[in-house]
Amino acid sequence: MPHYQIKKWEEFQHYRSRRPPWIKLYRDMLTSDTWVMGSDSDRVLAIAMLILASITENMIPADPTYIQRVGCLHKPPNFDHLLSTGFIELIDASKLLACSENIHTSMLGLEDDLNLKRREEKEKKTDPLKILLSEGVSEQTAHDFLVHRRAKGAPVTPTVIKTFKAEAEKAKITLETALQECCARGWQGFKAAWHDRDKDKTKAEWNPRG
Repeated sequence: MPHYQIKKWEEFQHYRSRRPPWIKLYRDMLTSDTWVMGSDSDRVLAIAMLILASITENMIPADPTYIQRVGCLHKPPNFDHLLSTGFIELIDASKLLACSENIHTSMLGLEDDLNLKRREEKEKKTDPLKILLSEGVSEQTAHDFLVHRRAKGAPVTPTVIKTFKAEAEKAKITLETALQECCARGWQGFKAAWHDRDKDKTKAEWNPRG
């Protein structure tokens, strides 16, 4: 249902947490357009609307008959002057509902976006391919390594990748080189010691004094 609201209602309130038993009326109102340019009926209606706002928590039903009875007015109220001077405003409940629905829809959309981002972040932390790519491994090497591990029935978890990376650093090679060597030699895992041993063996084989 449409209703009227007093603009700047907080200026007339004394109790903010509940319906005020009385309202504040500033002397500035005597010099306002609402008071100066209005008729006696407009001024009485302005005071009545203030009191009704305190009763209805500033949601005065847009029902002239109700306002006339409760405000003890001698004739049906005319709101044109109070509206034109900005003292009150008419709130359309249907528009408020539509606005509320739009906000709700937007919030749902935002929540969906956040959930999607959370899932993407989770995948980045748990998806082996994405982890390897984030570590600078080429897509081809990452793919070959995953296929190699799958063929051996060995899962690739974040912990496994972390272990490979640590061993690669010990061997002073890149993670990609370690994975390539693992695939080439048919190793399920990788140890820096294995790499160093084979490197020393290769050197010995090529040493003309050997």
